[in-house]
Amino acid sequence: MHNNLIRKDPRLLRSLQCFEAVARLGSLAAAADELGITVSAISHQLRTLGEQLGEKLIEKQGRRLALTPKGRDVADQLRTAFRGIENMVNDVVGQSRQTVRLAVCSSFGPGWLVPRMGRLRDDLPDLSLELRLYADQPELTHEAADAFITAQPIPPGYHAIALFEEMLVSVEAPTAKSRLIKRRLISTDVAPGPVDEEWRLFCRNAGIDFGSLHDGEWLNCSHYLLAIELAKTGLGTALVPEYLAESALQSGDLVRLHPASLPSGRTYNFCCKVNRSHETALRRLARWMRTLKPQVSYLKPIAAE
Repeated sequence: MHNNLIRKDPRLLRSLQCFEAVARLGSLAAAADELGITVSAISHQLRTLGEQLGEKLIEKQGRRLALTPKGRDVADQLRTAFRGIENMVNDVVGQSRQTVRLAVCSSFGPGWLVPRMGRLRDDLPDLSLELRLYADQPELTHEAADAFITAQPIPPGYHAIALFEEMLVSVEAPTAKSRLIKRRLISTDVAPGPVDEEWRLFCRNAGIDFGSLHDGEWLNCSHYLLAIELAKTGLGTALVPEYLAESALQSGDLVRLHPASLPSGRTYNFCCKVNRSHETALRRLARWMRTLKPQVSYLKPIAAE
């Protein structure tokens, strides 16, 4: 494309706007409704854009429209460009409050982020956060969210900023016996095979004899949140991420069995598309999340005798 094509033919900018809306909304009708024009006008703009760029951006797949590989690339770049223009206009007219749609998993969202939302409002008053929940494959949320938090491997095409390393701590109800004697242990490993690997590593780090701690009975569950609730009821001692146990430790519903902690091998990352990693709102949010310190002052472990 000639460097001055948009300046010579401003109609190209309108065609790009129409294409971005269709790519984002997945429908000619939805794009027409958003832009306040007819579906036929959208179709005309898309044909004009394809001719001017010399590239096929959209193709039909049955009754549906699908972006070509080149179309996906153009759509991603346009989304970033239009967002930048919107931010610039908001700054100029004094409406600089920015909204970030953040996708989180069921552990990180309630366990780490929600308790810190009040501080976020104080520290970044001009930034609004919309939370989205994902169950699996967080990268699939990129159309509904601007960024996501994950401890899974980072998929290609995404920029990651490390937030913190997950540490496991041992917790139980305050009514549990105070001495390091045999206990029923709770495991979150429900896969076939040994379920005691993390507990054995923890005991090794803590200098505890595993055989003297474990009474031989396991209470198994599939999620750390379940393990915490089981521990609260006094049914056993759980090994869970420190950030998930924070509120229960602070309230006294749980106490630590031992002051030792164990790295789980997982690191939580703030992730966004590479071509959006320069956006101010995303960079500010990631930087804020990195600066937060673990709340450990109230962790009062049961003293070993």
